Parts: sequence; structure tokens; C-alpha cells
Amino acid sequence: MGEDRDVGPHVHVWERPEVVVSRWVLTGVEPIRMVVHHEVGGWSVVCGTVDSPDELVGMPLSWLRDRRDVGHLVTSLAPGRMVTRDDVLEDWVEEDAPADA
Repeated sequence: MGEDRDVGPHVHVWERPEVVVSRWVLTGVEPIRMVVHHEVGGWSVVCGTVDSPDELVGMPLSWLRDRRDVGHLVTSLAPGRMVTRDDVLEDWVEEDAPADA
């Protein structure tokens, strides 16, 4: 990913990210609708509206762990699993993550 860089107010991209996050989630434009704990150990946190890799930014694991809404997933979601929801008022639905996720 290259050097650490700022991509907007209060958003800093990490050179060696542990979590890949939608820019729309980071800026509060969209809610989190999917969290994937990849089989290799990394995480993805997206809103479901990402159309381009340019809309994803890297963050440290502490960003995910410190969130009140999804931080608990760091200790409860096994590698190779994911949770999804269509709306923030809905419960998370847990399932196997696709092999290419």
C-alpha cells in the first residue's frame, strides 16, 4: 500500500493495515453492514456500497477493537467467518466467508 497517508479529516491510512475499511464507513456516510475475518487473519469492514479498491483504506486492528458497535467481533468472530446485516437496527447474521473474501 505504500506510505502512511492522510485521506481526509480524521482518517489516516496505515502502511501495514490489519483491517481494510470502506472510506464511507470511516467518514460516517454509511453504516457497517459486513465484517469479514479472513482465513489469513486480516479483517474487512464495509458498508456494501464499495465499487472500487480506491474506496478502501487500511487501519490498525485497534480501530476495529475500539468501536462500540463491532469491537466485540475481534474476540468472537473466528477466521473464515463473516457477519452481515442490511440495516443497523437488525441483528448480525453470521456465516462462512466466501473463499475469495
